[in-house]
Amino acid sequence: MYSEIRLDDIRRGMEWWESLSEAERSEWFAKVGTTRPADAWDAFKRSRRGGDSMKPAVQPTEELRRGMDWWKSLSEDERTEWFAKLDTHRPKDAWSAFRRSLTKGDEGDQEGR
Repeated sequence: MYSEIRLDDIRRGMEWWESLSEAERSEWFAKVGTTRPADAWDAFKRSRRGGDSMKPAVQPTEELRRGMDWWKSLSEDERTEWFAKLDTHRPKDAWSAFRRSLTKGDEGDQEGR
């Protein structure tokens, strides 16, 4: 059974999530590397403690930025394909697999998908 404090946190997290646009949700997913709203909510709370509500807990590296840009460029169908192929729901796992495919010479199409 959840405590009242935990239930309140869940409620606030749901309200926060519902207030975000699809683009903002995608950004949070890219920042946390999963597609779980609860992970985005936890990251939001951590970043808020640092003073900036949209600042991620960890500043992205150039490699992370490239991965986020790649992920955002994919269609929903392409994202679904990556998840199915890897049996994961973490964009960072798909990005790692994509990079590995490039080093093996399997570059796919010109878009890098």
